[in-house]
This record gives sequence, C-alpha cells and structure tokens, in this order.
Amino acid sequence: MRILRVLAIMTLFSFLGLVVGLSPSGQAFAGNVRIVVNGQEVTFDQPPIERSGRIFVPLRGVFERLGASVVYDNGVINASGNGRNIQLQIGSTSARVNGQTTSLDVAPFLVGSRTLVPLRFISESLGANVNYDGSSQTVTVAMGAAQAPPAPTATPQGVRVINIVASDWQFTPNAITVAAGSAVTLRLISASGVHGIQSNELGIPLTTIKPGQFVQTTFIPKAPGTYVIRCAIECGAGHSNMTLTISVKEANIRG
Repeated sequence: MRILRVLAIMTLFSFLGLVVGLSPSGQAFAGNVRIVVNGQEVTFDQPPIERSGRIFVPLRGVFERLGASVVYDNGVINASGNGRNIQLQIGSTSARVNGQTTSLDVAPFLVGSRTLVPLRFISESLGANVNYDGSSQTVTVAMGAAQAPPAPTATPQGVRVINIVASDWQFTPNAITVAAGSAVTLRLISASGVHGIQSNELGIPLTTIKPGQFVQTTFIPKAPGTYVIRCAIECGAGHSNMTLTISVKEANIRG
C-alpha cells in the first residue's frame, strides 16, 4: 500500500508539472503567452520563461526588433538604441540605463547557451510601451511615435552612388567594384535588424543602419586591391557570414 501511495503522489506531481508547463530543469514555460512587437507576433526557438511573475525572453529576440544593437561579452550585456544605453549582467539584479544604476526584480539567466532577459524591463528601457491583455494572454510591445529617419546628406554632383540593402544577415549586392581615386557614396538601407559597416583602409567611418532607415557615407578609395568588410555591429546568429567585398581597380588613364 505504501508503495502504491508513493507512486500515486509521484504521478500527481508529474501531472501538475505538465499543467503549469515546467521544463525538465524546473523552469516555468510561458508557452501560452503571445508576444507582439511593433504589430508582429514573435516566435522564439527558446520558449519564454516566467520567473516571479516576470516574462523572460531570449536576448536578441526583442532587442533587435526594437532597433537596438547588442554586444555580449563574458556575461555582460551592452545594448544601445533609440538614444539609450543599457547594461545588464547574467545573475545580477543590478542594471544601468544611460549611466544610472537601477534594480531588477529578477536577474537575467542562462538556459543552455541562450541568454534570457526580462521583457518588460528591456522594452521600457528602450522607450517602448508594454501592455498585457490577460484575456488573450498577449504581451504587446510598441515603440512610441516613430521618428523620421534623418535626411541623407546631399551627394556631390558626379559622385557614383551605390545602393546596398542589409537583410537576412547579408548585404545585397555583397560585392562591388569601384575606381581608385574616385569618390563613391554607399547608400545603405536595413530591411531587418541593426547593421553597420566600417573600414579604416578605405576611409569608411562606422556607419550604423536601423530597420526602415537609410544612411549614406562617401569615401575615396586610394589603393587598388580587394577589401572585405564585415558587418561592424554584432547582429545575430548569421553575423559572421555578413560581408561586403569592395574591389578597387586602377583608374583609367587617358592621354
């Protein structure tokens, strides 16, 4: 009888674990919660997790959708976007927003190799509004009134302009040819994510592009050669594959 009672209790606890959505490690999944960012529902390969009434989501899942760039180094998370800078650390309830120290209810944590951060804190720190509809179990995250992208600087007459689109962790086109000694303007637009280019060899300063915005930079290539520029912003899982090759050819000499 005692063995049967123990088995019954174990079965009950297993059933309760399934009801509340416990992972094998004891984390409570928030799998029934829908998360909508800027009007689009977000799906995560690592399900959101609830801790102490807070919803935690994968690090890049929300940051990048809110137009922020992220640098992760040895447990420290630095993010910037919308004129704001945020710093968090795995396992620490202390955070900094624009240089001011603040406290979190629950610290960011790791699940396997994934970093999970508090959804509301990250969103509001970046200037977004967060609402929860209990009837539909939906968290809605939306930035305030969209700011108009800065007007590009005028391109000098006669300067070659090349349009480059950053999307799905690639530049399109990803290879261009220019002439040494001739000014070139790169007009960059991001279809998704925050990206950037920079090349000290070619004289291209750090130029960052955000979703739906475009910027341009003008440079004069000096020495012939082939230059491979990698995305200057840590932009996600496909970051290492994102390159732009610029071939600089000798200028035509006319008699």
